[in-house]
Amino acid sequence: MYSILDLGALIFLDTFITPDSRTYMEASDLLFKEFSPHHTRPIGYAFLLGIPNLIMEMSTRDYLVWGIMLNIASWLAMLLIGFQTFSLYFKRWVAFSMTSVFFIFWSYYGFVFLVLTETLTATGLVLITYLFAKFHKTKSVRYFLSAVAVLTLLVLVRPGFYYLAILSLIYSVIRYQGKAFRHIFFSVSVLLLIIQCSWLKLTFGDFKPSYIDSITWYLYAGAKVESELTGKTMDEVVTERNVEMSSLSNRDREKLSKKDLKEKLTHHTGLVYQVLQQSRLENTYSGCYAFNAINLYHPNEAKQKLGEKLFNKTIDQNRNAAPFLFWLTLFTLIFVRRIHIVLLFCMGTTWYITITSSISFWQGDRFNMVLYPLIWFWLILLLSVGIPVLIQLKTRFWGRRINRF
Repeated sequence: MYSILDLGALIFLDTFITPDSRTYMEASDLLFKEFSPHHTRPIGYAFLLGIPNLIMEMSTRDYLVWGIMLNIASWLAMLLIGFQTFSLYFKRWVAFSMTSVFFIFWSYYGFVFLVLTETLTATGLVLITYLFAKFHKTKSVRYFLSAVAVLTLLVLVRPGFYYLAILSLIYSVIRYQGKAFRHIFFSVSVLLLIIQCSWLKLTFGDFKPSYIDSITWYLYAGAKVESELTGKTMDEVVTERNVEMSSLSNRDREKLSKKDLKEKLTHHTGLVYQVLQQSRLENTYSGCYAFNAINLYHPNEAKQKLGEKLFNKTIDQNRNAAPFLFWLTLFTLIFVRRIHIVLLFCMGTTWYITITSSISFWQGDRFNMVLYPLIWFWLILLLSVGIPVLIQLKTRFWGRRINRF
């Protein structure tokens, strides 16, 4: 893909590097050069991105090259783990065929060239799916606790998983009690999360993994609600709020955002719901930033057209994901009497990300593309359960016996 799109002419340009990519680089610099936390980017990805800092001082170009290498390694790992997961339920040649579908998730070909966490996050979700599948097959508690541990570590990469991880940790401790903390990987993941939250508490004043949630509300969904209420344009509201926040400490920004959220929910609940729904829909109407950047900024016209074609493919996949998710959920609730742990994780995580991501927008397909492997796992496992159920229903209706395959 690098050669086909001739990305050497583009990936180091300022127009190709996203603002979020720069904050990840800043977080890594803070961690390795000043041993200080970043207010929005936790230490997980910051550490991985900055590993070469242990032997050299990294430049922006170094970060980009190393970040691409991390993404490629993550993508390959996702393919391998996906194959191993399908192999637990199907013959190896069938598992290989099912894993090959990952190759047509077009956004991954673009995101591997961006210093962002999407590829690593997707790999983490596939790993959790594999561990839950092993638990489903073996009933060994260590696989369940390992899955929860990986989910906890994902908070250090993408803090949006914080509340899902907390619920999983609470359930694990209640359900397995002493076994949980005797599991080393589980205990280490909890310790690292506590260290991250404690570090922000000591540095900025709040015990949490990141301030990204409060900033995102105040500058995205909260700003959009304010725009609807005041009649000002979105740009005007965001500019005013950026100026307001620029003079505040992170803790005061947190208080300001919570106050705004409480006020909007108390007095404008319907409008908040409407804005969140609009944001959720907007997140399904765009495609991969990298391909759009190639379309806009690549010096070669033929590469621009190829970038546009790939961008449109990612838009189509993103738009199709939402109705597909709805029908999958409906089919699951109707036909699956007992939802085992793998289906529950795929369904629960997909909806968790879909709902929580609605406080932000203008992000292309960043939120939904990490869900494609989960949706595919979900579909295949659902068919393996649902088709026999449909056959049984047909048998009862027509009054004849059909062998279950």
